[in-house]
Amino acid sequence: MPPVMPSWCSTLSHVIADPEQVVYEITTADAGYAFPDPGLFISVTSVKKQTTYFVNWIKYRDALIYRLAFSLSTSTFSNKFWRVLLNLPSDHNPMAPLKCDISEKKK
Repeated sequence: MPPVMPSWCSTLSHVIADPEQVVYEITTADAGYAFPDPGLFISVTSVKKQTTYFVNWIKYRDALIYRLAFSLSTSTFSNKFWRVLLNLPSDHNPMAPLKCDISEKKK
């Protein structure tokens, strides 16, 4: 085991580890994912579906990153929403609404 670093030891001795003193407000934006869970890409049942997921991620990622970087909205989405988006057919019109329950979108 490597030797203890004095700066880490000193800093960690000042950390308050009492869960009662931790203040963290959970917002609705914390309930979903800003980006798809990586597990969605590896848990699919076929190579064809996995390819579809990756192709759709590449197809839509610039817009998805843009919405977080340059938008006032920090919306997150449920895994169900991400599965629907990543499983869209290659000929899907991006301007057409997704066939997914709107209540699944987290605001």
